Amino acid sequence: MNDRELAQALSLLRLCAGFALFVAPKRGVRLWLGEAQPTPGLLAAARSVGARDMAIAIGTLVALDKETEVRGWLEAGVMADAADAISVLATWRHLSPARRLLFFFSASGSTFLGMRLAAALD
Repeated sequence: MNDRELAQALSLLRLCAGFALFVAPKRGVRLWLGEAQPTPGLLAAARSVGARDMAIAIGTLVALDKETEVRGWLEAGVMADAADAISVLATWRHLSPARRLLFFFSASGSTFLGMRLAAALD
């Protein structure tokens, strides 16, 4: 798999995750935080995160398809993923061990992958 295909795969995963969080925020919050009854504010925040990820994914996919500048879109994804990793660290003691590992390593892994792809596809 070359870098463009890897960027496309990362963006498709981001698009799917964002869509799922946007259309089913209660399930997303339960999965991510373990909250049985999320507050309306938490559901609104989850939808916003989902929309953010969909926007970044669509922008990246369109740039890849049109073979235009993609670095900025990948860097936006890096910032979003880094913020997600920091959020996990900030709430570490409130998360189950499985959630800590799953969400920290997925967010930090996609942060580093996005950084590598942004540099490679510059």
